[in-house]
Amino acid sequence: MQVADITLEVTSVSTTDRIMPTPTTPEPSSIPVTPTTPTTPVSTETTFFIRISFQTMNLTYSDELNDKSSTLYKKINTLFCSDIDRILRERLERFPTYMQCQIDVFGGQPPRVNFSLQFQDLTGTDRRTVKEDAIATIIEHARRADYVGWLAPLLIGNLLISMEGITVEFSTVPTTPNIYNGISYNYTFYMYRGNYTYDMADKTSQRFKEQAYLFCKDVEDIFLMSGLRNVKKRYYGCVVDEFRPNLEVKFRVILRDIDIVRVSTMFSIFAFQSEQVLLDGVSYLIVGGIYVAFDADPVYKFLILELFTTHPYPFMTTTPSGK
Repeated sequence: MQVADITLEVTSVSTTDRIMPTPTTPEPSSIPVTPTTPTTPVSTETTFFIRISFQTMNLTYSDELNDKSSTLYKKINTLFCSDIDRILRERLERFPTYMQCQIDVFGGQPPRVNFSLQFQDLTGTDRRTVKEDAIATIIEHARRADYVGWLAPLLIGNLLISMEGITVEFSTVPTTPNIYNGISYNYTFYMYRGNYTYDMADKTSQRFKEQAYLFCKDVEDIFLMSGLRNVKKRYYGCVVDEFRPNLEVKFRVILRDIDIVRVSTMFSIFAFQSEQVLLDGVSYLIVGGIYVAFDADPVYKFLILELFTTHPYPFMTTTPSGK
């Protein structure tokens, strides 16, 4: 049986009315007081975010989904987070410091909704337990619906959510994330032994400079040809940190903005490249003219883009002298 004409019940979150002070005029005999500019206190505490990713079943990707000023994004975010708020705020004895929900980014095919739950303080609390309780509570108390004969996908806002493929990540982010405007995804690949030379370990050597430049040029091409539009349009740069004697290649890929793309998605951009070769029973990808293998998701951290630099063009050119 297929879902038809689902009525969405959106619970609005009440806000506290602000009582503005009534201005008064000082009497002539009053002593003059030098006015002072009020200062707004800045919180130095850390807030905590639980990152959750759900696979949607009734959503078609469009660029509007990742435009937070678009009507489509605002509607989905409002409906979705109103349901999440209702579920968690009705159980404040379990989540007393819960603050808010926000959809961070949509990605993948079919699209996944990646969202954050923000908590003000988790001091003295087992954070992993909070994470597990939050996701279990959402699954338990979200509405259910029939969909193409399948029973009980979640209905959150106007999104049908698959019970399969739910992923959760716990992280700590400063309360002033606006100081960051990019994300660095840090990868570790493994070079084929026959490609390594000892001067690659020396970052001042011409060999390192040339190889790092060629490596990142190919990485750029891979990302710019990616079918993931949200990743492609946010690509900012690449830098190789090390070619190690143990054959590890340490490098970073930088994306604009601080919306998190799942690390498994960032891994798959390389994993799904078709031009791979089999050497000694291992599949290698050719990047920058060398063979590299990989088997682990990257890790990410926020950064300030203005502090990032990539590799300059390293090749020497000579100008013939005139006779």
